[in-house]
Amino acid sequence: MSVIGAVHGEEALAAVEREQPSLVLLDISPPEARRWLGQLRGLAHPPLIVAPAVDETRESILGWIEAGVSGYETTNSSSSELIQALHTAARGERSCSQRVMSMVIRRLSTLAASPRAVSAQRDKRRSMRRITRRVSRRNRMHRHALHKSAIQACAARKVVSHRGTCAMMVPDR
Repeated sequence: MSVIGAVHGEEALAAVEREQPSLVLLDISPPEARRWLGQLRGLAHPPLIVAPAVDETRESILGWIEAGVSGYETTNSSSSELIQALHTAARGERSCSQRVMSMVIRRLSTLAASPRAVSAQRDKRRSMRRITRRVSRRNRMHRHALHKSAIQACAARKVVSHRGTCAMMVPDR
């Protein structure tokens, strides 16, 4: 891993667009940090983003994870832990403490059980049923059209038809 530069603010965004690094260490202490994170995530080739010095509160950790950071270290982390977080993110992996994993699971469970999520799932099921019904109706109409054209073809060729199936009468040789 090599460092290609250290810049701040708008200069950093321009440097990331120009250099296209695979990993960015984003200082989250400025008030504009969330906006910068959003702009980095919106790039054509967004880099992995590690956020150092995240407060050890549930809201802060989950907020930065939901905002799209690939890794983070809390304010009480050592420099070796930060370096480890950079290497972990560079490998495309995510790591967190057991406590944070519990917070993430609780958050996902809450989101999944929220009325909006339940409503969205119900709407999705209704839409799937409607689509299935439409497809079934189209298939029946298509089969009916094929059946009707087959009967007409059978009648034109003097073919014996029985319950929607046809068999052509072939003269013996």
